Amino acid sequence: MITKNGKAGIPMVSAWASENHIGLGQTVFDAKSNEITAIPKLLEMIEVAGALVTIDAMGYRTEIADRIVAEKAHYCLAVKGNQLTLQEGLHSFFLKHLEYDFAEIEVRRFQNQEKTHGREDHHYEFVCKASRDLPDASGWRGLKAIGISINDTKRR
Repeated sequence: MITKNGKAGIPMVSAWASENHIGLGQTVFDAKSNEITAIPKLLEMIEVAGALVTIDAMGYRTEIADRIVAEKAHYCLAVKGNQLTLQEGLHSFFLKHLEYDFAEIEVRRFQNQEKTHGREDHHYEFVCKASRDLPDASGWRGLKAIGISINDTKRR
C-alpha cells in the first residue's frame, strides 16, 4: 500500500464504536495478505457480545459471520461480487419484490433526501426477513434479514 506522498502505508484493520466515536482496537496484517486474515484476529481482541458488527464486502465470509455469531453478536455485511451466487439471488429477490412494491412480503423502508453540491440525492433502503430460498443462504449462520440500498442522484 502506497500513500499519496509515495511512502509505504501500514496495512491494518480497525474496529470503531461509531456511536461513541472511539477506536476499540486495530491490528496490522502482512502487506502480502489482506483484511480477511486480520478480521478474525481483531475479533479475538475486542468484546463484541450484543453488538452489531459491520464489515465491508472484503470481510463477507461465512467463517467471519460464524465467529461473530459465536461471540453472541450480530453482523451486517455487504454483498458484492465476492459472493456471486448470493449476490445474484439477492438481486433477483429484490427486483421481483420491488416490481410489486413488496405487496407479498413484509418490508421495512427507509428514505433520505439530500441536496448538496448542485445535486439531489435520494436514498432508499429496504430490509426484509431473509428468504429460505436465497441461494447459499443456508451457509450463513444467524442470517435473519437482507437489505438493499438504492441511490438516485439528479443534477439540479
